[in-house]
Amino acid sequence: MEVTLTIHSVEKAREVPLQGTRLTLGRTDAADLVINDSSLSRVHVSINRDGERVWIIDEGSTNGSSVNGEPVPPAGTPLTDGDEIYLGNTTIVVNFSHSNICAPVLAEDLALAPPIGGRLPMAVIAAAAGVLIIGFAVIVIGLSYRRNSESERITVKKYSTSNDNLDSTNTAGSSSQSPSESNVTSSPEAAPDAQTDNSKNESSVTPTKRYLAMSSDEQRQFIAVEAQHVARMIGNREGYAFTPEVVNKIKIWVDAYARRLNSPKPSGGCNMRHDLTTLLNRGRTYAPVVVKAFNEKGLSPQVGIYLAMIEAEYCPCLSSGTGPKGYFQFASSTARRYGVQDVSSPKDTRADDRCKIDIIAPVAAQYMKDLIAMFGTGPLSVPLAVASYNEGEGGLSTNLMKALNAARSSDNPERSFWTMVAHEEILSDQFQRENIKYVPHFFGAAIVGENPRVFGVDLLPISSYAQQRQSNIVTGQ
Repeated sequence: MEVTLTIHSVEKAREVPLQGTRLTLGRTDAADLVINDSSLSRVHVSINRDGERVWIIDEGSTNGSSVNGEPVPPAGTPLTDGDEIYLGNTTIVVNFSHSNICAPVLAEDLALAPPIGGRLPMAVIAAAAGVLIIGFAVIVIGLSYRRNSESERITVKKYSTSNDNLDSTNTAGSSSQSPSESNVTSSPEAAPDAQTDNSKNESSVTPTKRYLAMSSDEQRQFIAVEAQHVARMIGNREGYAFTPEVVNKIKIWVDAYARRLNSPKPSGGCNMRHDLTTLLNRGRTYAPVVVKAFNEKGLSPQVGIYLAMIEAEYCPCLSSGTGPKGYFQFASSTARRYGVQDVSSPKDTRADDRCKIDIIAPVAAQYMKDLIAMFGTGPLSVPLAVASYNEGEGGLSTNLMKALNAARSSDNPERSFWTMVAHEEILSDQFQRENIKYVPHFFGAAIVGENPRVFGVDLLPISSYAQQRQSNIVTGQ
């Protein structure tokens, strides 16, 4: 089935095919598809696809979205042929079509029917004329589309891997073949070198191999490109040049997740050593609640999804032994400060409110919103807030000031976590021992979670699962 979006924007109508499993739309380059409409948010909505199923999710837009006049709820709205999507001053018509390839009319076929009265039968003439008309129309439409695409401010950037581009016979749970033996249908694009400025690249790329089948250089190129994608998702901004040193720090965590594809399946309970398929399926189960909570606070849902992944791997009541507990590993004092009622003592192993996803996800979203505000409203404040989630507000601020002072030789030192990484030798022991690993760990988790099939797990990006499966939600184990 082919899905086409007819975009009626403030300028003119344009048709865009839906390719891949997820396409974001908005007014800036942070979206995959950019529409020149000032009433849209930077990333307004996403159109998602899983086989024959297509649905829309509002990505926390300011002005909201609707389908056929009905507002799009946090869980998303299924789309069918002919649906009309309303985004600000833009209308999008959804069209489903199935390709029907007609057999060509061959010259020898025409010769089979003898002329009657010296003339060709009318049916043969009509068929030949139809072929000529269709061919001419295809040429005219193709030329028109190419001309309009070059002048129109609607651009499509491909990030997600299409179902058809991946070898589905080697996804976890469907085959015993080693992930290193499975390839992905080649893409005509090539991944940029990790040392280049990826902000100049118009699109991310579809990897031509599964991650474990790539060479080390190919893995670094893949990580450099996908790290930019993560940066866009959580901060609506690209342009940070991920240095080879930073890419290597992220690669440590990506490699660790990739090697867990064939780890032992769970034999009971929930821990942080289970196989990758089990881990990502847990994430899929709880993602709808996290997506809703973070969207309601105006934050990227990927921030919450992958914080929960690196903190507790979606284990409901995991306890660190030093006090933090639950999906987001909230300390007792922080949980109480944010109004969580039932908070047990560090030695109390019972399930409290920190183990209930519907209670703690909104609290985690508010906490992250407050941390982001502490470090400014710019896109680079998000990685700083993620780092502060681990180190604490005060400790990170002190280290950031030290790093910025050391970088004063630069005309305009960047107020970012990566500036701290570049000057790690002068920062606190805790930063060098633990915090420097935390943000690369977050990026590594996000890269894996947004590309499950590249790592051998037959799932869509975890952040695309907005439909809650109530029977699988566990609140206190």
